[in-house]
Amino acid sequence: MIEYRCFYPSFWRSLGGTMFVYIFTGILVLTFLISFKNDKRKLINGFLFLSSLGFIFISFSKFVYDHNLEKIHQYLMGFLYGVIPVSLFLFAIFMIGNGFVIFKKEGKNLANSLSILFGMGILFYIVVTIMYARFNFDQYHSERFFDNFVFYGYLILSFYFFVFLFIFFAFLAYSILYLSLPKNKDYDYIIIHGSGLIDGHIVPPLLASRIEKAIEAYNAATKEDVKLIASGGQGSDEKISEARAIADYLITRGIPEERIILEDKSTTTYENLKYSQEMTRHLKEHPRFIFVSNNYHVFRATLYAKRLHMNGEGVGAKTAGYYIPSAFLREYIDILNKIKWVLITISILFLLLIYISR
Repeated sequence: MIEYRCFYPSFWRSLGGTMFVYIFTGILVLTFLISFKNDKRKLINGFLFLSSLGFIFISFSKFVYDHNLEKIHQYLMGFLYGVIPVSLFLFAIFMIGNGFVIFKKEGKNLANSLSILFGMGILFYIVVTIMYARFNFDQYHSERFFDNFVFYGYLILSFYFFVFLFIFFAFLAYSILYLSLPKNKDYDYIIIHGSGLIDGHIVPPLLASRIEKAIEAYNAATKEDVKLIASGGQGSDEKISEARAIADYLITRGIPEERIILEDKSTTTYENLKYSQEMTRHLKEHPRFIFVSNNYHVFRATLYAKRLHMNGEGVGAKTAGYYIPSAFLREYIDILNKIKWVLITISILFLLLIYISR
């Protein structure tokens, strides 16, 4: 037991006292629950959710360590230092493989190469970490440790790697959580987000899945006067608007035409919601919305709805499995763009801290 307790003490001492770890974890979890209850559509909920899970793990590990539960603690540390790194490696391989599948099915372009680039980025960091540990281990014990160029380069690389990876998995975890939440069925309007049409007039499978999900929501609605909003403008290469194509599909599925509203001016997700909201303002006071898109896209759409102060939630239609990773990465890049000033501020503070510590 003595050998066991000497193996981890520096790690736990770096976290401060036992009560501090527990109290901080409790505050973090409570903050998430309050934020979640206040509005499920906050981006910060994702960061609080993943942080809470991480500190719950740390607190449990600390509890196990303090109570000399050696076997359990070894399993936990094995998970932390074994399962997670291996899983990350396998995830990178999966992303690269998925990228080639997308190339085969959807063609080669920058958007379809995102999963390959993402996977290669993870593998690059893993290789650099192994090289750093192998060739620079002795620097941890030298007096010139903080003057070493290689150390600072690796430190900066690690910082950005974990920041961007944390944001990715926070966004992913909370998107999955949000999709799994039960939705209220007392909505007044169901917004169907459009997408590109085949040959300028044919509804593609991606859009068809959204429409079918909207019909499902229409049939489940508790209000008898619920209406569907077909939202989507007409692209330069399209013969009809996406809204018109959606409406025609709905009619062939037995939806009465008087229950369909056409919004045929929008060209983006934000405009889908904005123009739909504007069209309904004079029709009903304080309307409730539910908007339908594909599962990978729903949470980002809810962020736009929050920005527009729309009283509504999103539901996701099924998407072909091979298409989700690349599509979700596009959503992730958009999230990074939304918080770019936060990232720039964090970067400046981190680099200043490194400069001061030299």
